[in-house]
Amino acid sequence: MPPARQLWASTLRGGSAFAEALSPDGTTLFVLGRVGSAMKSETVAYSTATGAQLWADAYPPHLGGGPGLEIAVSPDGAQVYTGLGNVTIAYAASTGRQLWVSHSKNVNVLGLAASPDGTTVYEAGGFRVPGRGSYMAVIAYDAASGRQRWLRVYNRVGTGTAVAVAVSPDGSTVYVAGEAAARLSSSFSLFSLLVVAYTATGTLKWATRYANRYTGGHYAGGAFAGPIVLGPGGNALYVVGHVSSKAGHQVAATFAFRAATGECLWMDPDRARGWGGKVAVTPDARTVIFVGNRTGEDASYAITSYDASNGATRWARRAAVPGSSPIDANGLVIDPRGDTAYVSSLGYGGVFYNIAAWSVARGTVLWTTRYAVAMGYSPVAITESSDGARLYLTGNVGIDGGMTTVAYRT
Repeated sequence: MPPARQLWASTLRGGSAFAEALSPDGTTLFVLGRVGSAMKSETVAYSTATGAQLWADAYPPHLGGGPGLEIAVSPDGAQVYTGLGNVTIAYAASTGRQLWVSHSKNVNVLGLAASPDGTTVYEAGGFRVPGRGSYMAVIAYDAASGRQRWLRVYNRVGTGTAVAVAVSPDGSTVYVAGEAAARLSSSFSLFSLLVVAYTATGTLKWATRYANRYTGGHYAGGAFAGPIVLGPGGNALYVVGHVSSKAGHQVAATFAFRAATGECLWMDPDRARGWGGKVAVTPDARTVIFVGNRTGEDASYAITSYDASNGATRWARRAAVPGSSPIDANGLVIDPRGDTAYVSSLGYGGVFYNIAAWSVARGTVLWTTRYAVAMGYSPVAITESSDGARLYLTGNVGIDGGMTTVAYRT
């Protein structure tokens, strides 16, 4: 299979990218990053047909912002939402006009999602309580006005933060993933991975906790959450994080939960030291693909295929390429047919690829490609068109060399 063909590349000079999101109709790609020494948040809209910049808007940090982290698009494509620091902003997707700005005095935004009916925007993060620390929190905003509908803080376990949020396909349930700490001594806390479910009106449905039994080692410390993804149909949800191993190291791990009850269906830790990662589910809901970062010798990223029903490993691989191993797998999408998983990655030194296409069935590399114009290109996100014909890769060139988005035809 030939590699994807580059269609266009667009760069915003002096910026650094963090995230991207595609409009539902596939005509516009929105990129979120920062620009300038003042760390202003920058939202940019590009035409997916040509790569032409449609609009750009900077949000100054003296109004309570900072580097943008999260971006989402309303289901009808009319609005774009960004989360940065303690600020949430809504833009008109067609023009970039700011529709509203909401400030949350005590919540730092780390996750953002829109409801399927487009009426509500949810943000997740840490709610700061003076003198006590931070706790897992989720806020619901009216998507039309930015008015806060409700705020829920989960403080039944310990201090911590929420790092990701997702909404069920029918909009009835909001899922939040994060961690909470139990202080064991004046210098050491043991973290537990938490997943909490609320109704759309803010009523707690269930909460589940994974408390790692391994606590020793310099790099240990419990279990920590990462991205949360709902399977097709919304019956199961998957969380990627990292846990402490018996040897006292951190290893990436994949969790599967029953969406209705929070029951942990299965959990699988990686076999080597690492952290973080991404997870995706095939359209038929039968296969879960995980990619995780690894540290130490031969630290190429790990990629694993699981049977979604029971967590059985179908195949497990480590990325290998001549020159320099791709270390950080920072993006993962699966094509609409469920045949191919595309992984975006970052390597250090030498020549490395930015995208690898993996066979979902066999675990073999079908092709690799990289943005050859810049040797120092560092991807941060990858998105796929609904028909699977295009990939959009966003990343950074060097240090403050610009945030660059590249479009490919698969």
